[in-house]
Amino acid sequence: MPAAPLIWTPPAGHAKYKIGMQYFDRTAGSFFEDRPLGRDPVAEGNRVGDGMARNNDDRRQWRKQGVFVGAAASKMQAVAKQMLGAATRFRVRGESYPMACRYRYIKGGTIMRVLIAAGGTAGHINPALAIAGAIKRADPSAEIHFAGRREGMEYRLVTQAGYPFHHIEITGFQRKLSLNNIKRNIVTLWNLALSGPKAKAIMKEVKPDLVIGCGGYVSGPVVRCAAKMGIHTAIHEQNAFPGMTNKLLAPDVDIVFAAVPAAVEKLGAPEKTVVVGNPVRPEVFTKAKERDAIRAELGAGDRTVILSFGGSLGARRVNEVVADLCAWEQHEHKPVLHLHATGQYGVQLFKDLETEKNFAEGDSLVVKEYINNMPELLAAADLVISRAGALTLAELEAVGRAAVLIPSPNVAENHQYFNAMELQKAGAAVVIEEKDLTGEKLVATVSDMLAQPGKLAEMGRNARSLSVDDSLDRIADALMKLANEH
Repeated sequence: MPAAPLIWTPPAGHAKYKIGMQYFDRTAGSFFEDRPLGRDPVAEGNRVGDGMARNNDDRRQWRKQGVFVGAAASKMQAVAKQMLGAATRFRVRGESYPMACRYRYIKGGTIMRVLIAAGGTAGHINPALAIAGAIKRADPSAEIHFAGRREGMEYRLVTQAGYPFHHIEITGFQRKLSLNNIKRNIVTLWNLALSGPKAKAIMKEVKPDLVIGCGGYVSGPVVRCAAKMGIHTAIHEQNAFPGMTNKLLAPDVDIVFAAVPAAVEKLGAPEKTVVVGNPVRPEVFTKAKERDAIRAELGAGDRTVILSFGGSLGARRVNEVVADLCAWEQHEHKPVLHLHATGQYGVQLFKDLETEKNFAEGDSLVVKEYINNMPELLAAADLVISRAGALTLAELEAVGRAAVLIPSPNVAENHQYFNAMELQKAGAAVVIEEKDLTGEKLVATVSDMLAQPGKLAEMGRNARSLSVDDSLDRIADALMKLANEH
């Protein structure tokens, strides 16, 4: 029986060098003969005439990328040989690889630094947080930073998650002509002029190995700056109809992640676009397994739990029709526990509607501005009433919940409607377009669902069949490979 191979693992906290790996053809020779970093251009070429000029150009380019050249490269080879010793295999991130691999040596220590830019709405921020978590699971030593607006939702959600936050102010242009919008556009132009230098300052501070954009205006200057500096970059597009920022960034980044095949051509970089689905936070899956305990904590009992929300900012029409539904539930004494989020701009509106329609918060109705524990409430819910944002639908599919979907008409290419119709076709949701939306119609729809025993459970099973559970794994695997490339 052959002896077990010796295993070499890079020492934790190595002071100077991070050692990664990249596969190559074993027939090419030893890893030192075909190394992506640590090269001596003079030794590899002619010292005379054009050869010398070529090598000097090589040196300058490699140094810009943090590559060891010349004598420093030779020293790195010696360090590697000393560290490897008699080992026949090496271990990276818990996996063993043969020595017939080539090594790369990177200045700056052993910690991989990642910068993620996302902002605007929870539909951009939550996928970014999910990706951050996946990177940490793949490489627990990785250092994750976020860039965004301090006044935006991203600041609150990111800091709550415990990640360092770097402020950059960037806003979008207003298309409707008004005095107020003209003022806002002047501010936007000013922020745009400052965004480039600010993004560069963030790069110098964080020194990232990888920069990821997950949508929102802040992704633009951050990812663009990183790409120009030669830093590895990636973006993720959540919708079938991509936003303008991602369409502009796609040609310049290393990898484009698309949620659905329909987005590939629209992004304009099909050769480097990978369809990975929409990332769902792992806690959405884990909390779904704790459904009974969470319902008990909420005091739901045998009641039907209805969860409703119109997005992080709030949707006036959603708040208005949900108020009609809440009034019906209380006036008809329905066995329902209703959990509703008004959104930022709906707090006072919903309070006024409570008075107008004669219903109140209490044992059967809980109202909040924003839901900070969405995985728990999705686990507890039997029916969800919401817009049809891509990430919302991905989470509904992940936990298998029946839904009444009200697509926002104020989105590019009406993509929420087409997203929602996929769930309706599968028997997982009922779609009500906003032009047809009334309180009476919502009440009738929910009443019909509640009147059919087992209906909500059946719709939930149909939703669960649509879920792409390994989206985060696909994204994390691709990002770790990218981070380990020259």
